[in-house]
Amino acid sequence: MLALQRRNHVQRIRLHTSFSDLQKIFTAMDGEFPILEHLSVRPQKAHNERLVIPETFQAPYLRRLILRNITFQITSPLFATAMGLVTLSLTRIHSSAYFQPNQLLHQLSLMPQLEVLRITFHTPVPNREVQKQLSEVQLPITTHVLLQNLHWFAFGGVSSYLEALLDRMTTSSLKRLDIWLFGQLTYSVPSLVQFVGTIQSFVFGRASISLDDKRIWLNMYPDDVSRPRILFVDVGCSRLDWQVSSMSQILNTPIPWLSTVENLSLTCEKQSMSSVRHGEVDNTLWNGLLGPFPNVRSLRVSHKLVEDISHLLHPDKGESHIELFPELKELKCSAIDVARDAFAAFIEARQYAGRPVIVVRP
Repeated sequence: MLALQRRNHVQRIRLHTSFSDLQKIFTAMDGEFPILEHLSVRPQKAHNERLVIPETFQAPYLRRLILRNITFQITSPLFATAMGLVTLSLTRIHSSAYFQPNQLLHQLSLMPQLEVLRITFHTPVPNREVQKQLSEVQLPITTHVLLQNLHWFAFGGVSSYLEALLDRMTTSSLKRLDIWLFGQLTYSVPSLVQFVGTIQSFVFGRASISLDDKRIWLNMYPDDVSRPRILFVDVGCSRLDWQVSSMSQILNTPIPWLSTVENLSLTCEKQSMSSVRHGEVDNTLWNGLLGPFPNVRSLRVSHKLVEDISHLLHPDKGESHIELFPELKELKCSAIDVARDAFAAFIEARQYAGRPVIVVRP
């Protein structure tokens, strides 16, 4: 508290403490901090109560603003002066501080130097509510944001909100894109697909689709194994059939940038697969999930998914069949003996067609 009173000397504030301590500290953060460049605040534990930064707080030379589980209004006077921000990270945004996409876009248009942007909501505003808000805007949302220096963008919320942002954002320097989507009945993300396709540095050679008891997620990587992931898309849902359906909807349009993927990994971290076994996930859903990767040459399959994928690649007689992975050369599975037995019919069929596939241990 004494240090904050010497506001003319405070250049960096980083708070990671209890809810009650933050309440006390915030009372000393009213007024202007003339040389403050970095503000990072997050409670030690998640909470449902409101922690509010004073409206009178100002920092004209602020460069990095990082708030987690803090109530902060996007229309705060702080943004009127802090136009030199290079990092804006507002995560687990409280429902009381929800702001519409057009409000965020307007503020982003005042931050041309932004390099890192992270926006994630704590609780979902229903997708239909966001769509209603967008349709009820009296005037069209004409704000278009050019962020030439942005290299990392992360978003967590509903797909309609994300689509509204990406449809009006342009960046040429992006190196990383992370997306967390709340569970919804339907997904449509044409702006996301188009946005990723316009980024010249996004060239994919490897991909992984993983699922556990709470979510399914997609990771996209470049060819170079030493480089980190470029794209991450996470969908929150629990049942296997919902998970496959959700991600297949996201990938349900022709996506040219998926055609460069030659190495694909399918990972399952579910504690139990007994509640949803083969037959409860329709093959059309699996086809929708895996069909967008036509040029995969190496496929790695988790042992928990061997039954589902082997049946998909070589269904029973009489079942409708869409050929997947026509370029496949290699199947990888840690349970190699199980995989050889399960994929035997598929391997034999490919061998007969002059397109041999081998099974190896990863």
